[in-house]
Amino acid sequence: MIELGQSSPRFVDVLTNQPMEAAPDWRSLNTNPPVYDGTWFNFGEVQPLGGTSNSHWKFWTGFWPVEGLRAEDTKSKQAARFSYETPFGAWVIRNAVQLPVGKVVFQLGQNQICAFDPATRRVALLWHGRGPVPVIEMADGK
Repeated sequence: MIELGQSSPRFVDVLTNQPMEAAPDWRSLNTNPPVYDGTWFNFGEVQPLGGTSNSHWKFWTGFWPVEGLRAEDTKSKQAARFSYETPFGAWVIRNAVQLPVGKVVFQLGQNQICAFDPATRRVALLWHGRGPVPVIEMADGK
């Protein structure tokens, strides 16, 4: 887990010695060793949990609230999108992770952890918090 401080993240172990895999921050994939700058800039192409997906859906999040969350089925070219920005309020979408079943988990606004199913175009509030970190057990033999 990453706790956000005033200027830089502080890493805190939640579970240790557990064989699991989490989706990487796309910025950490371009540095060696990985550099984690917090979650405010965690937008762009959504990384799949476990590095692969059983789905044809691809997801992107935008920097501005109006850009929201976009989804596209790479086979059928069906698309879905949602965002919330008005003169009176706005919610950014950050920290998105694509689940193997073709849905995405993300942070909406300051403290809403949500899931989105592009096939049904439904959004569900899962809980309140920041920076969801979905994990899956690693397959045997890894």
